[in-house]
Amino acid sequence: MKACDKSLVEKIYKNSESIQKDGIEIILKNIPDSDKKGVFDSREYEVRDAIFKFRNMFPQTFNLENWRKATRSYCLDIDSGEVAKSEFTLHVDGRDVKVYVSKPANSVSKPMPVFVYIHGGSFMTSSAQYYASPCNYIAEAAQCVTFNIEYSLAPENRYPAAINECVALLEYINEHADEYNIDPERVAISGDSAGANLAIAAVLDCRAEVRPFYMALFYPCVDLFGKDDIYEWKEEEYDISDEQRELILSRLTMGRADGKGNNELMDYIFRGYIGPEYDSLKKRADISPVYA
Repeated sequence: MKACDKSLVEKIYKNSESIQKDGIEIILKNIPDSDKKGVFDSREYEVRDAIFKFRNMFPQTFNLENWRKATRSYCLDIDSGEVAKSEFTLHVDGRDVKVYVSKPANSVSKPMPVFVYIHGGSFMTSSAQYYASPCNYIAEAAQCVTFNIEYSLAPENRYPAAINECVALLEYINEHADEYNIDPERVAISGDSAGANLAIAAVLDCRAEVRPFYMALFYPCVDLFGKDDIYEWKEEEYDISDEQRELILSRLTMGRADGKGNNELMDYIFRGYIGPEYDSLKKRADISPVYA
């Protein structure tokens, strides 16, 4: 696996700026080697632009198997390799759920903190294995133990299967603290997109004594209904360059659940995850945390 260019990461930190918006501090992490505003990182743009043009030329019929193949993620290695890796299997409601563990290779005398990661992928795609590299790096850099769960995907395993598995992992960590030399009072949970939704749901559904003390959520999916007027999504709130506007808007609107995005895709995802009971369950706190 190719190593990450850490100089770019350092530039992102140095080029960050803070702004105030409606009383909230927003930290902008600018493209590390460009002064342009409202554009893709050039490395990302080349890929997204090619895919966008291809799909416009050859519209494709949606297919879950192809979607799963297309959502594979590739993360560059960023850790130095001084990480001990292992795995185990949870047995939840008759399902075998693999969990990948990373921890510092050097022995640590005092109990270590914990970082639980739940991958994204619209509840139906992606894999914990694609996130191994960042989890290894976090274990090394933060001197913690990371647990990266391969939860069961919908529609084969619908709500609340994945949530129950994430809750089971939190309970497992609490029960095996001595075995892993970890501090059960310092468990952080994180995830991206659908994974961040599952992270919130796991905290809401879990027993109080194993509840994480910290959450790090990347673009969490918090509303699987989106038709109530509890917030307004305005495109003009984004800084978008005219030269890339069409491509950027195609990405921004893809995940909108308010009837102004890719409604067919969103409906497929939501009903695929929740099933035929979607209409009666869509406002549950562990499905749409915005209603919690």
